[in-house]
Amino acid sequence: MRRERVIGIAFRAVKLALAQVDRNSEFVHNDDWARRIGASDQCAMHRLFDGPIGGTLGEACGFPPAQKNRRSPMARIPGSNGEKTLKAIYEAATELIYQNGYEAVSLRQLASAVGIQAGSLYNHIASKQDLLYKLTSTIMVDLNSALDTELRGVEDPVEQLKTFIRFHITYYAARKKQVFIGNFELRSLQGENYRQIVVLRDQYEKRLVDILDRGAEAGCWVSADMRMTAKALIPMLTGVCVWYDPRGGYSINDLVDKYSSLIFNGITGD
Repeated sequence: MRRERVIGIAFRAVKLALAQVDRNSEFVHNDDWARRIGASDQCAMHRLFDGPIGGTLGEACGFPPAQKNRRSPMARIPGSNGEKTLKAIYEAATELIYQNGYEAVSLRQLASAVGIQAGSLYNHIASKQDLLYKLTSTIMVDLNSALDTELRGVEDPVEQLKTFIRFHITYYAARKKQVFIGNFELRSLQGENYRQIVVLRDQYEKRLVDILDRGAEAGCWVSADMRMTAKALIPMLTGVCVWYDPRGGYSINDLVDKYSSLIFNGITGD
């Protein structure tokens, strides 16, 4: 009976593990199904998964081998490199998504790039969607904060617009991969994740609209639909992150001068 019970537990574990594969064929954190099996059965699971055959089955199911004084998989030993691992995950995800697109990148591929087991990713992120949200929210929050810093103390609308143009080009050229994801993978966000990033994007756009409105009121340029103007200008400036290469013959100052001339000539009617 004991042997049959242990085998039964094993099949339950396999069934639960296979049932919890996400759309990228990655297992959810093993704690989730371990709790569902029940604490009373976990010791038997460990005994089953010890040894060459059982160990292979346990690894396939994401069940860690038995250890003395086991810690929870989520617990971290003081001084461990959790922050470094998370940073490595973000950097590898940025590179993979930039090169291949969000939909084409699997969590198993990401784990391989970082040098960790696929199941270990769940110590740091909740899901692939959660990872994309964190990448895009980080860049959008930083973008808005950095713009606020650049515009602080600048009152004249003309100088504000010049500052905005220089800031946008400089920021995007220096962070091509991050801002590319923040702009072009917005479509891959879902539900509340998408809505929150759109709010941050709209905040940034509104800063430009306000500058354009103040300039029109002051007679600095022709009055027009400044919201539509802003929607035209931002993609124009954002294009820098797609095509710009510092080895191509243009410096950042060249870009700022040329784009500024195009924009000011357009809105002043000169």
